[in-house]
Amino acid sequence: MAGTLGRAGSTTESVVRLVVHRAGRSTARRVLAHLNDSDTGGYHDTDRREALLKRIVIIEDNAMAANIYQATLARQGFSVAVAADGELGLAAVVASPPDLILLDLMLPKIDGVELLRRIRATENLANVPIIVISNAYTPARLESLREAGATKIVSKANMSPKQLVVIVEEFMTEGGAK
Repeated sequence: MAGTLGRAGSTTESVVRLVVHRAGRSTARRVLAHLNDSDTGGYHDTDRREALLKRIVIIEDNAMAANIYQATLARQGFSVAVAADGELGLAAVVASPPDLILLDLMLPKIDGVELLRRIRATENLANVPIIVISNAYTPARLESLREAGATKIVSKANMSPKQLVVIVEEFMTEGGAK
């Protein structure tokens, strides 16, 4: 399929590879047709197209919360992967560095604060925005999160799906913290 898309490394090719990876070839063909639709001049919703190119990794052991976050962000056009523990999360972000990480603190295998430190110690991940979403923090823990490199700390209990989108989009725009 890559041979039919034009020059290697093009934006269109990147989108199609992402869609093939996430949704399969038939969906990729529909996306490609939409992107190249000559009747409409192509894809006009620039923000939506840019979202398609952004990858988020959610590291969250609560399946219900992870599913809500994933569905909410996927509806906005982001590519979203979920890891259910600290070990899987670290492996996921090292293997394919994301544009943003959503991190819970209370995780099996590797605690969220330790995971945050390990991610920040990895050269190609040092500047990836990491939003900590948790209810498990005290003033001392907040300080350790800041020292470990959290970009933003948000209370899970007080955050709606709509607020999640606003927070994520803040870091995905050119003017954001990225």
